[in-house]
Amino acid sequence: MNYYFTVASLPMLFYDRDMPMSRGGFLEACGKELTRGDLEIIEGTSIRNLERTSPACFLLDRWRTWETALRNQLVRLRASGKGWEADKYLRESEDVYGVAEIAREAFGQGSPLDGEEILNRARWSYLDELETGHHFDVEKLVAYCLKLQILERKSSFDKNAGTQKLEQVLTGKTDPGTELSN
Repeated sequence: MNYYFTVASLPMLFYDRDMPMSRGGFLEACGKELTRGDLEIIEGTSIRNLERTSPACFLLDRWRTWETALRNQLVRLRASGKGWEADKYLRESEDVYGVAEIAREAFGQGSPLDGEEILNRARWSYLDELETGHHFDVEKLVAYCLKLQILERKSSFDKNAGTQKLEQVLTGKTDPGTELSN
């Protein structure tokens, strides 16, 4: 099904700009035209939770596979750097071409914030690829929702809180499992 009005009414998203609307505003806009099943897909779209909690959606399933593979690569790098066994922190996923390089580039940055920038730009770029050919359908709205969440996540970074968290990690005052799987 096509959602011409909903998609046309949404502000454009740009990685280097602020969020033009909240996720709540986006869901409200979607609620006016989407079918119940498609709205459930949008409501189940999350950059954090990669478990399927809504009806199937090809674009969202591809995103989850890619993101899980990326996170697994990050777990391997983090575990290797600390001499830990990564297997217990890995999630089931197929291998995805290119994510190992992205993870290595992000992991090699001088600061966690710089690494996050690499990861977020790669996520944005992958969503650009996924949404190609989708103009007014639910997949377009799923990509929009994920990009909106990336912007939301990006805007929540607090340098002081990040420095404090880094100190906790470096001094061993956190649970290593949470550091590996996040």
